[in-house]
Amino acid sequence: MASNFFAMISRLKYIDRWALMRNTHEENLSEHCMETACIAHALAVIGNRRFGKYYNAERAALLGLYHDAPETLTGDMPTPVKYYSPHIREAYAQARASTLFQCSPRICAPTLRRSFSKTKPTKNSGNWSRLRTKYAPI
Repeated sequence: MASNFFAMISRLKYIDRWALMRNTHEENLSEHCMETACIAHALAVIGNRRFGKYYNAERAALLGLYHDAPETLTGDMPTPVKYYSPHIREAYAQARASTLFQCSPRICAPTLRRSFSKTKPTKNSGNWSRLRTKYAPI
C-alpha cells in the first residue's frame, strides 16, 4: 500500500491557523505542531521530575507533532465554531476521523511503522488531550 503520509505532513506549512484571536503574527500548522511538541515534551519532563509522574516524554512530543495532521485535509477550523453546536461538533469529528487514517504515521513503510508502534502509552502516561484542554487557556 502506497502511503502519502509525508506529502500530507509537508502540507502543514501551507495551512494557516485561524486568526479570530488577536495574533501578533501569523502561524501555520507546521509551526503550531512543533511548538506543541516542545511544550508537551517539557510538561512530561516536568511532571516526571517535579511531581513523580511516569509520563513518556518522547510519546508526548510525538503526539504533539502529529496532533493536527488531519487538518491538512479538513483545514483548521476555529475552536469556537468547532464546538458551537452538537451537530457541528459531530460533523467535524466525523470528517477528522475519516482523514485520520490517511494521515496516520502507522501507514508508513513497515520500518517506520515499527518505530511508531514503540511509542505505546505506559500505564501512567496520562491523558494528553485532557491535559492539553485543561491548560490551553494558560
